[in-house]
Amino acid sequence: MPRPLALCIGGLLLAGCEHHHPPAPTPPPPTVVTTAVGIEDVAVYRHYPATSISIQPVAIVPRVAGWVREQNFTNGQMVSKGQQLYLIDPDPFVAALDRAEAAVAVAQAELFNARQQYERNQPLLEAEAISPEDLERLEANFMQAEAQVKVAQAEAEIARLNLSYCTVSSPVDGQLSATTLYVGDYAKVDPSNPLVTVQPLDPLWVQFMAISDDLDALRSQFGSAGPGVEISLPDGSWHRSGPVVFIDNTVMPGTAMIQVRVEVANADHAILPGTYLNARFRQRLLEKAMTVPVEAVVRQAAESVVWIVDENETARIRIVTLGPIQKGRIAILSGLSASDRVIVQGQSRLRVGVKVQTLTPDRFHTPGAGGAAASTPAAATAPAAAASPRAATP
Repeated sequence: MPRPLALCIGGLLLAGCEHHHPPAPTPPPPTVVTTAVGIEDVAVYRHYPATSISIQPVAIVPRVAGWVREQNFTNGQMVSKGQQLYLIDPDPFVAALDRAEAAVAVAQAELFNARQQYERNQPLLEAEAISPEDLERLEANFMQAEAQVKVAQAEAEIARLNLSYCTVSSPVDGQLSATTLYVGDYAKVDPSNPLVTVQPLDPLWVQFMAISDDLDALRSQFGSAGPGVEISLPDGSWHRSGPVVFIDNTVMPGTAMIQVRVEVANADHAILPGTYLNARFRQRLLEKAMTVPVEAVVRQAAESVVWIVDENETARIRIVTLGPIQKGRIAILSGLSASDRVIVQGQSRLRVGVKVQTLTPDRFHTPGAGGAAASTPAAATAPAAAASPRAATP
């Protein structure tokens, strides 16, 4: 019987060892960083795609036909108002002016003769040396000669204008396109085929189509009294602002859209007509809106949520409606109360109802570290995805 007795003794020893194992330690609660809900005024902005256009583009069309004798610019050159661009052969127009001025001289000589005859024969009527009919004929000749002088002078003025039109100048400041005719080509008076085009570049108009619901907001930007509309390139590398200078008087049927133009300075000529731009203006102001840091918002499926810590230091989740983003904070239109404490770091390891250990942002950072985090808590990871600016606009 010694073997069964040994087995019993070994079993008792093992049972005694198992009975004295210490219990497994309870894991510490997740550490999160929290902050209070802010209350501030938040501006709601509207964004539209826009295009720049020249304020006064001019297609240069000759007023007289003729051979191009001079071209006094290079393609794409900046020109000033009144600067000569072309010279059309003036010789035929000089000859036409000479002929017209000669016709004026002839008409003035005929007028002189008609006046002399009329004035000499006026006293003869009283002496009955001339009949009233003959004197009236002489008076008519005199009046006709006066009219012929005016006709000849008008023809001379037309000839003088045509000669001046041989010099083709720019009516505005701007940049030239490529010329369509060169020296030796024949220029025609054809509006459908201009010689060259001048595009003024400073200032420019920025044009976009806005929804008619924004009409009141756009009217408040009209002229220099309003804050203006912000204009930028899509990549944000160029910024300007300017007043609304034109709002169309008709809403486009079937679209509820209306055309708007903004005037912006372009002294450096950084933007050319036809450039794609972004237009942004303040649509309204949300007064005393609740705001939280953008990092507090987490996307879950098709919803935006914010984790909070309740009075029992327990993690809870709130489905929220987002507003616009302003300086790194996003407005919350519904789903939170002003007294909530929202979690801004550590959301990824949370579940509803779990106890948490909280830190505030000032305790989470080490003084003198330049704002850098001293250490990352076990659960202080970034949220899965922050709300996009497009979704943040109601």
